[in-house]
Amino acid sequence: MIVDESIPGWMTRTELELISNVAATVRADGLIVEIGCYAGRSAFHWAANSAQSVRVTCIDPFTLKTLEPLYRAYLAGDANLVDRGTEPIDMFHHYTSAYREKIELIIAPSPLEKWDQPADVVFIDGSHDALDLLADLTFWSKKLTPTGRLLGHDAAHETVTQALAHHGQPWRQHPNTTIWELN
Repeated sequence: MIVDESIPGWMTRTELELISNVAATVRADGLIVEIGCYAGRSAFHWAANSAQSVRVTCIDPFTLKTLEPLYRAYLAGDANLVDRGTEPIDMFHHYTSAYREKIELIIAPSPLEKWDQPADVVFIDGSHDALDLLADLTFWSKKLTPTGRLLGHDAAHETVTQALAHHGQPWRQHPNTTIWELN
């Protein structure tokens, strides 16, 4: 397992290990979709720990330019580029450069207008607005392979749990993390 805690972001080591383990279970030629990628902390781990033939599609509008004090307080990893004001998209390209052949970046908000590829894993860590997350849950839960998994980050965030409850599908929180998964 490859874990790089130096990439800026908000996932703990335990969470990075969890997604790395999920990535390793994706079938050859499979597809992982990540919603919300900031500087690439989780995207790197999806790509680094999945089979070479697995594709990783990252979707983010890259509208987050500066970090509010609360976001900054919980930021993990090397904040050097963040402190220099480096744009998140430039950080993303920098930190995921070793996997550029494997990662497709779509600069757009989620859910997308069109999507016709079944995903083996969808990981939602984009907008934490309850209505935005509910739209993502509704859209992406229909885009999974028969054995596909839908996970996300920040189960401790009130609007995330509200959206999950409103969506109605049972979910669980992985131990010692804020990663949730639909059952």
